[in-house]
Amino acid sequence: MLDAPGIDVPTAFLLFLALGLALSFEFVNGFHDTANAVATVIYTHSLKPTQAVVWSGVWNLIGVLTSTGAVAFGIVPLLPVELVINVGSGAGFALNMHTSDQTLDRIRAGAAALEQHLAGSTAAAGALNAPAAAAVDSAHKVLTDYLRHGNLQPTTAPALQTVNRVVIQDLAGVHDFKAVPGEQRRTLRLNIYLLSETLARLIKAKQLPASLDAPASADYQKLLKGLTNFIPTWVKFAVALALGLGTMIGWKRIVVTVGEKIGKSHLTYAQGASAELMAAATIGLADFGGLPVSTTHVLSSGIAGTMAANRSGLQKDTLISIVLAWVLTLPVC
Repeated sequence: MLDAPGIDVPTAFLLFLALGLALSFEFVNGFHDTANAVATVIYTHSLKPTQAVVWSGVWNLIGVLTSTGAVAFGIVPLLPVELVINVGSGAGFALNMHTSDQTLDRIRAGAAALEQHLAGSTAAAGALNAPAAAAVDSAHKVLTDYLRHGNLQPTTAPALQTVNRVVIQDLAGVHDFKAVPGEQRRTLRLNIYLLSETLARLIKAKQLPASLDAPASADYQKLLKGLTNFIPTWVKFAVALALGLGTMIGWKRIVVTVGEKIGKSHLTYAQGASAELMAAATIGLADFGGLPVSTTHVLSSGIAGTMAANRSGLQKDTLISIVLAWVLTLPVC
């Protein structure tokens, strides 16, 4: 798990503490979000509780294993750039250790193409022509400032070229990241992160230098992103297990809430099926678009919709709680 050598004891302790807190959140999340997935089939007696919980756990695992992680990685840009960079320089970032030789060759080709196109547009590099270490440090500051404020400066393209050159040098002859020394791996990950995020922002803001080919730059950026934006398989299994354990403990309370406390009449088979289909479609579209949504919000709103469509009536207090939950969490999304 700790694939980067040189991690000291305090850092390892904080890492395991963070993992523990994250898995604890997933465990608690199993009380609510995941339990909602089985609430309708349990309440309508379509499945027995044990069968429903096991069935939910299996599909949770399949869902987590096949997930792109778009929602999770969509939250990272919300963090301050300095925080991400400082953590990376001190404790090291993760790299996709299973990157194939073919992918690394494509990244090297993309880096070479970027260098070739930038070479003619960075004549006025100024202070970036200083010795290598000073040039790299200056480039880091320029790109960090660009990611923080989004203001394109004359030094942005030269800084991008400097970091790209470092990536070219560090990837030369590399066929397996495990063979790269820990300190060099941390530096490589930092440079890849800055290069990838800067390219992504330049493309999104339509600020790419005229000398760069937009489709080729986008392809290169996606390859770089694949080196850092990945979720280890053991993490996916741990998350699915935590969710499943939470569902086993918390499903009863959720079943009663979903079946009896949203509408004025008890939930029927048709209403449960309609709400689940709507929730599955909404969550699927949200994952495709990288949008963070709550299973609890989506399913409870779906059930409220079926009650309204069926003219069964809605419980006012619960309806107010649903609306408040959507409104109060909207700024986070």
